[in-house]
Amino acid sequence: MPQLLYADDTFHEDVSIVVNHNVVEDLSLLTLRSIFSKRKRSWENGQTITVVVLPDDHTLHKQFCRRVLKMYPYVLRDHWDRITFSGTGTAPILAKSEEDLKHIVAHTPGAIGYIRSMNPHSNSIHILNLSAQAAHPEKRTEP
Repeated sequence: MPQLLYADDTFHEDVSIVVNHNVVEDLSLLTLRSIFSKRKRSWENGQTITVVVLPDDHTLHKQFCRRVLKMYPYVLRDHWDRITFSGTGTAPILAKSEEDLKHIVAHTPGAIGYIRSMNPHSNSIHILNLSAQAAHPEKRTEP
């Protein structure tokens, strides 16, 4: 059975990041921004990243863009359109609802998306760690 990974909501009150099973244990916010802006296109194991999003006018999509990615939804859409129309990338998969998004992520290897935060009580999910240090790896100091 497919597993979903849920990110804790330390940095974003109402949004959790969902990832197809066996993809990653944790992510920095910097990496998350690279993934959703389609600059990072594959996981460390070489598997292609499939980004799944809700419609631009969906309240959760707006919250995710503003609170997590720290950008306006129209800026992200403009970026996706630019890479799609230039032929240098593909647009994210558009889910019709949060349930649809969860289904797509659960059944698409390498997929990542976001849903409203929930209390995961299942052995088939894993909580991702998004720590402040992971969010700013460039600020780490060498001993």
